Amino acid sequence: MQRISAFLLLFTVLLLPAASAADRASRWHTVWRVSQAMLAGADAADAASSWGKNEANPLVRSGHTFSYGSLAIKLGAMSAGLAAQHYIVSKAPSKTPLFATTNLAAAAMLGIVAEHNMHVPRP
Repeated sequence: MQRISAFLLLFTVLLLPAASAADRASRWHTVWRVSQAMLAGADAADAASSWGKNEANPLVRSGHTFSYGSLAIKLGAMSAGLAAQHYIVSKAPSKTPLFATTNLAAAAMLGIVAEHNMHVPRP
């Protein structure tokens, strides 16, 4: 998982300067789309690494352990956030860089959390 976090950081460092070159709007839109996929992947890795373990996050806790209820809450929150991004970007395209960088940062954070969860024993 440290490799995934390193990849996310390297991807951010290499891709974001390219987005500020010519065709800025279309490049940022591409970065934003890629960042959404990376966020979804990191969220899936976090859920997979948490499965069956005690859940410390009270926002996604539907029982004592991470299970289907927790997964539904987690997927619902991510889906709502991505849907809100699509709506806002369609109305205000100037917000695309903000959402792209936020998604990449959140994906890196979730990758680190997933790596941590891999070392937590199941109860």
